[in-house]
Amino acid sequence: MIGATGPKMLALTGEIADGVVLNYCVPPAYNDRALEQLKKGADKAGRDIDSIDRPQ
Repeated sequence: MIGATGPKMLALTGEIADGVVLNYCVPPAYNDRALEQLKKGADKAGRDIDSIDRPQ
């Protein structure tokens, strides 16, 4: 589980982590971009974004 905010850390999280804690005290557009970065990292590692736990 990694708490990530910035785009590079979110992409790395998608690559290596089993879960992510996103910041939900932000505009909805932030979360859309965060999930895009998370998917980018997951795709790079050949992982499915749905396998990454997001407990919010």
